[in-house]
Amino acid sequence: WISPVSLNDKTAIISNWNGVSGLGGNGGGLHFDSAGKLVFLAKGNGADSDCPTSWIPPRDVYSHVAATVDANTFKVLVYANGTEIGNCNIGGGKPDFRNNEDLRIAKHDNLFAGSIDDVRIYNRALTATEVRALVQHPNKRIFVSDSQPNGSMGGVTGADAICNSDTAKPNSAK
Repeated sequence: WISPVSLNDKTAIISNWNGVSGLGGNGGGLHFDSAGKLVFLAKGNGADSDCPTSWIPPRDVYSHVAATVDANTFKVLVYANGTEIGNCNIGGGKPDFRNNEDLRIAKHDNLFAGSIDDVRIYNRALTATEVRALVQHPNKRIFVSDSQPNGSMGGVTGADAICNSDTAKPNSAK
C-alpha cells in the first residue's frame, strides 16, 4: 500500500537494483519513472528489462500495488488496486534479485515522499485472484505453503518459527 505526496524519478517502493543498466546490472523492484509512472525493473543474468505501466498513483490516497514474476516463464504482471496495469516478458533470462545490494523500502536514489504500509514478499508468484484478495481483504494472509516451512524462506530470519506458530494458516492444528 502506498500513499505518495509527490513522486520523483529514481524513487522506489521496494528495490535492490544496483543502479546499473545493461551488462553488470542486477536486482530490481518497483520504481517510478521521471513522469511518475510505476515501472517494474528486472536486471541480471541476461535480463535487462523494464516493465513500464501508464499508471500514476493518486496523491495522498492509499493504493495497493503489486508485481509478480513467474519463475518458469519470466512473465511479469504489475497490479494497482487489484487490476492488472502492465505486463511483459523479461528477455534474456531470470533476473538476479539475490545480489549484494540491500533490499530497500522507500528508497533508490531518492526517498519516497509519502507513506508505505504492509510490504510483503512471497517466494512464488501470486495469482490475480490472490492479488485482488489482498486489496479486498487487506488483513487476509496468503501462505507460501500448506506444509511445514523448511527454512527456504529466502533468508528471512525467524520465518519458520513465525509460520509454524501461526494457527490461522491452512491445515494448521487449532
